[in-house]
Amino acid sequence: MQQLKLIDALIKSQQPDNLKKIIASKLIMQVVGEPLEINDCKNVCNQLTDWILTTNIDYLKESALQGFNTLAQNNKQMFQEICDSSYLADLFTNSRFINKVGLIGLLMTILVNFRHLPQTNRPKLLLLRDTRTHLVAYLRQHGTVLATSVAVAHLYTTFTETLPETPQEISALCGVIVTLLGSYVVPTKADQITAFRRDTDKLCSVLPLLWGKSRNQQACLETLNSVYVLISDTGEGDPCMCLSTVIEKVPQANIIQASQTILSQAESELGEAKLVRALSRLVNWLGMWPSKQLHTFILDIFVRVGKERSAVLKAVTEANLPTISKKLPIPVFRSQLEPIFFFMLYGHQNSHPLFLRLAGDLPGILNSLKSEGVTARLTWEKLAEASRYLHGLHPTVPATLTQPLLDAVEGSLELSEGRKTQLGSQAWGSTGGE
Repeated sequence: MQQLKLIDALIKSQQPDNLKKIIASKLIMQVVGEPLEINDCKNVCNQLTDWILTTNIDYLKESALQGFNTLAQNNKQMFQEICDSSYLADLFTNSRFINKVGLIGLLMTILVNFRHLPQTNRPKLLLLRDTRTHLVAYLRQHGTVLATSVAVAHLYTTFTETLPETPQEISALCGVIVTLLGSYVVPTKADQITAFRRDTDKLCSVLPLLWGKSRNQQACLETLNSVYVLISDTGEGDPCMCLSTVIEKVPQANIIQASQTILSQAESELGEAKLVRALSRLVNWLGMWPSKQLHTFILDIFVRVGKERSAVLKAVTEANLPTISKKLPIPVFRSQLEPIFFFMLYGHQNSHPLFLRLAGDLPGILNSLKSEGVTARLTWEKLAEASRYLHGLHPTVPATLTQPLLDAVEGSLELSEGRKTQLGSQAWGSTGGE
């Protein structure tokens, strides 16, 4: 025990940190290397816990955590008694314990040392029960710091036995994760965005584990509804686009069911305004956040809405089409934007004001696509065809606007009458001019 008291003096000494680390580790290991009496074991455990969770000295945190693990291995029975409900409650609620990520690392060390015990072991059952309860509250309170959320997510995915058990607790944790994801801010520096995507994806990876524990995928549908509530909010401020990662994790069958549920909420005038806001945000994110199935989700809703409420799609198109058209030349976004772009373009083809807004930008977009590779060339051909078609549909647009457009589509195929009829049939609602 005297060895631990020497560490405070060691920290204050003028020795280099690499030497301090070696000495601190040796002093701690001298104490925990052999079995201890119960009172000594508790005192050492509390001291190591304190260092792990309060110090800003990296070598001391690391040495203390290694010592904590050795203490647990050499005092198995007493360690089970020490890590009781009172110890765990103090871990999660003591305001002195400022190292939030370190706390999760410590908890994982505790769980590792309980894993060998049978499922019926009472201390293990109590530990898991208390951990489940505390973790959700801890994530809600401290998860606004992404590093803490990632640490908790790592714990959940490594120790799935700590996931909530009841439908209410599962639903609560799903809600906490969605709320946190909506609150984060995407970094402005390019080199930080990759890490941000990785970290938010890690937090999202907990959701499918929770959905798998829910009957009839109810938790999955509730989660998607929580996302919809955030993205359909018509107030100021925007939720973080990493919410689209939640949609990426949803099984295809649930995506379809969720789109039906969303549309059923949009019957009223207020519900329709919220739907426009939600779809506008999702469409906008397609040009900002690489995804695999978000465009499929949006397209499914578009097709359903287009059958009955084309006014919603027209509002979304007018608000977003000019913006996303400029993102088509960007390779990482092109494949997810293209089906949505052409669905909206042809759906709202009769809008003269919309074509006027697009006509000035299309030549530059076409020229950018033409100078790219093979896949960009395919998009160029589709956009050139659309430009020719829309030019014919709106003959009163001034030549000053359309001549650069006609120059940009030079070399593309003329449209047959049959093709024009086919494209015309894709318009939403009436075929009359607007």
